[in-house]
Amino acid sequence: MEWLLVFCKNPIPGQVKTRLAKTIGETAAAAVYEQLCSHTRHVLHFWGGAVAVFHATAPHYQNPWKQNDWRQKTQRGHDLGERMQHAISWAFAQGASKVCLIGSDLWTLTPTDLEDAFKALDDHPIVWGPATDGGYYLIGLTQPQPELFHNLPWSQPDLLKKSQERLPQLSQFHLRQQNDIDTLEDLKAHPELYPL
Repeated sequence: MEWLLVFCKNPIPGQVKTRLAKTIGETAAAAVYEQLCSHTRHVLHFWGGAVAVFHATAPHYQNPWKQNDWRQKTQRGHDLGERMQHAISWAFAQGASKVCLIGSDLWTLTPTDLEDAFKALDDHPIVWGPATDGGYYLIGLTQPQPELFHNLPWSQPDLLKKSQERLPQLSQFHLRQQNDIDTLEDLKAHPELYPL
């Protein structure tokens, strides 16, 4: 069984896209995040496997992620690494043979990216979706790898490099590089998201 996990937040001004909010304001940044989440949900509708949505906090009563048979979960852990490890471990405990985890802020994500990630897991135990800021927008695994989620430089430009160094003996596949929307410069590359 293949599980696709998605991390998301409630689009509350001041609590999402805080780096972007410093330049365009909290309300505008939250509106951008809502568009990103809407795009992610659109892409997920093309995914034929199981989906679990992991919310940072309890979702609003009008939860737009409550669609189809998507499972609704709450993230658990003190930092991003712990939350990711918990979600991935949960998926493998459901009997998954392949697990991919993504965020909800990638404007250029396509159904093909997801298909390519799961297909690559046929021949590689780890798949990465490299982000232009040195992190990653997707991680795919064929078994739990707790080494990848502890004492790493989250949100730092060497995150992907440091993560890959943890398991150098394993074959690791790279998807195409993409850019998530965290800063004003990121947003300028996609003016259709928010007219500047």
